[in-house]
This record gives sequence, structure tokens and C-alpha cells, in this order.
Amino acid sequence: LDEERSMVIDLTDRFNETKSKVKDKEDKVDYAATIKKMLDNNEITEDEYQVMKKYRTQINPRTLKEPKTDTEIEAERKKLVKEIKNSPVLKISQLKRIKNLHKIIVNSDCEEMLAIANQLGVHTQKRDDYYCSSFVNNSEYFEHIGQVTQAEHIMYAPVTCPFVKDDTIEKCIDIYQDLEDF
Repeated sequence: LDEERSMVIDLTDRFNETKSKVKDKEDKVDYAATIKKMLDNNEITEDEYQVMKKYRTQINPRTLKEPKTDTEIEAERKKLVKEIKNSPVLKISQLKRIKNLHKIIVNSDCEEMLAIANQLGVHTQKRDDYYCSSFVNNSEYFEHIGQVTQAEHIMYAPVTCPFVKDDTIEKCIDIYQDLEDF
């Protein structure tokens, strides 16, 4: 075991310096294919190949993604808004079909989303930027929704869940209404 661990430093250097690197479709190094090619090219022995397989995470550690910049986040948000705008099945349109749903309120910080909601004839609530940030946790977010939404009962139906069927939503409402405390 100590012998294997002592080989890792040398094998790491050899892996980093090899001209036999194999890349995938996304131009990332394919570790397994690369060490196999190194073996086939006699750059490493069978024993070294086995050590490289065993100590993969030390020889070629995965790099963490860099956090997105504000510009990247904004570009992604704009892209999503465009996709939602151009989508034939908006969550709002679905919610308008649901029986026993008395009022639809779109809560967002995005002026474009609020404009879409207004065009579709539903109520809007401008959300404070803080509650759209990565700084807020779910508890704070839902507490905020409860505080700013003028309703006795609230159903959370995010646009990010487009595959929930109408009858599923209606059944949930029916079950909720059948509760003794309703």
C-alpha cells in the first residue's frame, strides 16, 4: 500500500505530461481512456495502470465548477424568460384550467414575467430582489411568500414544474379541502 501511494506522485506527473490524452465530446480529458492509451503506448506498466485506476481521484482530481458570474446568471435568466414566453403551455394557462382555484398570483422579481402575467389576466406581486438571490434559504423564501400574499390559503405552483398534470393539482386541492381544519 505504501509502495502504491509513493507511485502516485510520479504517476500524476506522467499523466499530466502525457501526449496520449483522450478527450470526450466536451473536450474534457477522459481519464479511463487516457490511462488505457498510456498502457497501450507502453508509457506505463500493467501494475502502474492498476495503481492509476485505484488512485484516480488523487491523480486526476475533479475540478469544481466556478460559480457563475452575475452576468452569466442574468443571461441564463433572460434565456429562460424567452423560452417561457415562447412556450405554448405556460403554467399560468394551466392554472387557469384548474377548478377550485380562486385566484392566481405571479410573484416574481422579473418585470418581463410580471408583464406576461398581466397580459394573461392574473394578479402580480413584485418580489424583493433579496428573495430571488442565492442568499435566501427556503424557509425565509416561503415565509416571505406567506407574508406578502393576500390569501387565506396558498398553493405554490412554480413554473419550474411544468409536468404536473391538471388532474394531479385538482386532486391535491380536493384532498386539502377535505381536511377537517380546512
